[in-house]
Parts: sequence; C-alpha cells; structure tokens
Amino acid sequence: MRLRLALFLAVSAPAPLLAQGIIVAPHLVHIDHRLRSGQLILLNPGTRPVEVEVSTIFGYPGTDSAGRLTLVTEPEPAADRPSAAGWIQAFPRRTTVPAGERQVIRLLARPPAELPDGEYWTRLVVAAREAPAPASAADSAPDGVKIGLTLEVRTIIALIYRKGAVSGGVTARALPAEVRGDSLVFGVELARAGTAAWLGMVRTELRDSTGALRTTHYLPVDQCLHGPDTEGQSPRVVAHLHGGHVPAQVDGYPTMTMLPGQQQTYVYPNNQEAGTLWYHDHALGITRLNVMMGLAGFYLLRDAFERDLGLPSGTNEIPLAIQDRTFLPDGSFVYPASWMEDFFGETI
Repeated sequence: MRLRLALFLAVSAPAPLLAQGIIVAPHLVHIDHRLRSGQLILLNPGTRPVEVEVSTIFGYPGTDSAGRLTLVTEPEPAADRPSAAGWIQAFPRRTTVPAGERQVIRLLARPPAELPDGEYWTRLVVAAREAPAPASAADSAPDGVKIGLTLEVRTIIALIYRKGAVSGGVTARALPAEVRGDSLVFGVELARAGTAAWLGMVRTELRDSTGALRTTHYLPVDQCLHGPDTEGQSPRVVAHLHGGHVPAQVDGYPTMTMLPGQQQTYVYPNNQEAGTLWYHDHALGITRLNVMMGLAGFYLLRDAFERDLGLPSGTNEIPLAIQDRTFLPDGSFVYPASWMEDFFGETI
C-alpha cells in the first residue's frame, strides 16, 4: 500500500462534537499471536442507557490527490491484504451500557491455521445510540403517527495483530514540484518496505538554486524555549485576532501552527460593534520573531453608531500601525539570538 503526502495542505480547525455516545478505551489495541485476545472498555458518561454494537472493517490511512488524509476501507479485502477483519470477534458484539456504568468487551482472535508471520490490521467500529425509552400514551399523536430521531455515534479505533518477528520500514520517492500562484507545491510518495506498519516522521528541506536551506527561520531561534525545543528552527505561524468575537476553532492557539506551503482558512464573523481589531502571529515560542518579521496588522469594523458620531473619515482618517526595529547597515534586522524579557528597536 502506498501513501502519497502532499506538503500543501488545507488545514481546518476541529468542529465541536454534536453528541457523545460512549467513551472507548484504549485508542489502539495490540494483540499478540501467543495470547490471541484483548479487550475494550466502554464507559457511558450520560444519563440514559446506550446501545452499543461492535463490528470490524479493514481500513488503513491513505491520501487523496491533494494530500488530505483519509481512511481507506475495503469491505472485501483481497487475499494479499494484511486484514484481520474476518477473524477478530467481539464478545458481546451487542450490549446495553447503563448510565454511568462501564462494560468490558472481550476481543478474541481466530486466525487461519497457516497464518504467516507478520502484522495484520483491522478497524474496530463501536456504534453507540441511546436506548429507546419506554413508550407512553403521551408519545403518540392522535392519528397514531410518531416521529423520532435516533443519533448514532461511531468510534473507529485501530487493532494490530502480530505473529512472529516483524520489521518496519519505508521508502520515499519525491514527486515533481509545481508552482501554484505564489506557492511551491511538492509531495512525497511513501511505500511500506517491511512486514509491519511504519510509524515515524518525514522531514523535508526546501533549498534554493544555490543550495541554501529555506525552511529555517530568518531570525535565530532559541531552541531552549517551549515550542522550538520540539519543533526546531522551523518558521511556523498561526493567526490570532485581538478584540474579535470569534469561535474557538479560529482563535489561533499557539500550537495550531502551519509550515511553509500549508494553508489555514480562518473566517471571522465580524458581527459586533465598531472597533479596531488587530492580529498577529501566535506560534508557540517564536511569536516575537514572526512579529518582528512583520506578521502583525489590523483592520477596522464600522457600524451605524460610529457613522452617526461624525468622526473624521475618508482622506481625513489615516490608520497607522507603529512598530520599532533595529537595522544593520545592509538593512537586515537585528534581534537577540536568545530570548530576552524586553527588546526595543532604535527606529520607529
């Protein structure tokens, strides 16, 4: 199986959950061939009983042509696929978990007798829906018609089954780069080279025609700080708005950063009173560096109340953003290589 990763990603903030049917633990199940068993723990945090059904599908991570991660599922996997979906069973497969209670689901493996050594996968699908309440006369309309809505919440977790010695590896092949607007889009194709799933990280370097590395920050990064201590000198960014009434998913948390070539789309409602809203980069540990490089600005919101005040407008209104900098004779920025509590530029 091959995984194609495009390093030009559309990043969207997580949406709030509409319902929570059941809590499932653990998030990943490992079963060894010598034991051939495992378990899930289901917890119902709600106030009503929840009906649960556990099933299996064969699935693995994949990507579409744009590099977006997806879960690829195969209802009837081919014989050469490392699928364990056909011989992993859950006991009980269906159950009802009372409110505030927990239930243990036993997982039993019944592999083929001549199963070769290696790693086999399946996805456990835990489907939860609220158990129906006892019917009453008040629930029925005069004409005998009842209308209801049952919400089902599915939790999908990975199960890995291993027999004998396994090895993990990956091969990488660079894909052709292309220019799209003001962005350089390139990718890499990864292929599994061992008998087990490969878990790791791929880091890329972008160099110009002279061989100079272009994926490190222009300014020195103090890697002793929280953020750069794990992310290194990568020029990460994320937008953060002051004064705006915005949803949490577009608030620009310091860890929700993107790298060169990636994209984030933040939509601000701007449905509030008039004001000056200013924005800046908010990346963990390097906010000061990114703001020094110019990633800060503002915009104005108008409303009828402000217009009725008769304040200067048009050519009589000049918005200004005032910042301080220190320059070297060649015009480049001066900034400390290590973090300092205060730093003041010599030029406004």
